Amino acid sequence: MTIFTLSACTGEIKEVTEKYPDGKPKVVTYFKKKEGIKIKVREVGYYQSQKEMYKGLFENGVRSGKWTYWYEAGNKFAETEITSNIALQKWEILKPDKKSYIESSSNISVTEIYPNGSPYHVIYTKLNEKMTSELFFYPSYKIQMVGTSLKNQREGKWSYWYESGNLWSEGYYKNGVNDSIRNVWYENGQKRYEGFYRNGKEAGKWKFFDEKGKAAQEVDYDKK
Repeated sequence: MTIFTLSACTGEIKEVTEKYPDGKPKVVTYFKKKEGIKIKVREVGYYQSQKEMYKGLFENGVRSGKWTYWYEAGNKFAETEITSNIALQKWEILKPDKKSYIESSSNISVTEIYPNGSPYHVIYTKLNEKMTSELFFYPSYKIQMVGTSLKNQREGKWSYWYESGNLWSEGYYKNGVNDSIRNVWYENGQKRYEGFYRNGKEAGKWKFFDEKGKAAQEVDYDKK
């Protein structure tokens, strides 16, 4: 059941628009009425612990102004100021230890976002460098992938993490295809397999392990 509350001070209508299974608010949206029409003016998202996950403003039903996102521990994850020109958005994106993911001299662009506006795909280029760095995040704001690209093709080292924070895989790319060493782990931290790519194809000996770390199989792709 949707809950409506009218604030006498602001004239806003408060509506719980999304809940957790236990009934606690997940998203609370605030509206104002103009000529009988409800217009969204701001939104607040909550963790199940009821700590704020994000909040921001709307203008004419569209995100505008300051939007802030927090880790559940309370430290800020990201913040942006949205102007009428989306291209002029400026983002600050921070690690849980409050250090920035991105050097202050870099040009930042958030190319994909989640429904609440938080960053999914972030690209940035350091001054006087040709390589573009890329960051991908889970909806929980935890890091998902990190890597570099050159001319819109993956180049160099790419790392992937489970949402738990454990490393998932590490590998290298050249001209957009897998190249060199590749290591992959189970979520429990045990090695899953290790091998080598040459020009996008498996090469040499690959070793595979079970979830307890015991060797399970070995394949020599040069002999296939």
